[in-house]
Amino acid sequence: MLDEALRDLRTDRRMFERRGWLTRQERATILAELPDVGDKVAPQEEPPVPAPQSSLSEG
Repeated sequence: MLDEALRDLRTDRRMFERRGWLTRQERATILAELPDVGDKVAPQEEPPVPAPQSSLSEG
């Protein structure tokens, strides 16, 4: 039970950068095991196309 709690704490963002908490190898392993969630990112919306300007001064 304690091991499970420590495992969760090891990946906690607040503790991840703490000096001495993880070795470089442990940090690299944890980051490599994270799932790829790039497909969850919403596509960027295209900027709206400006409406053509009508010239009312022609007449």
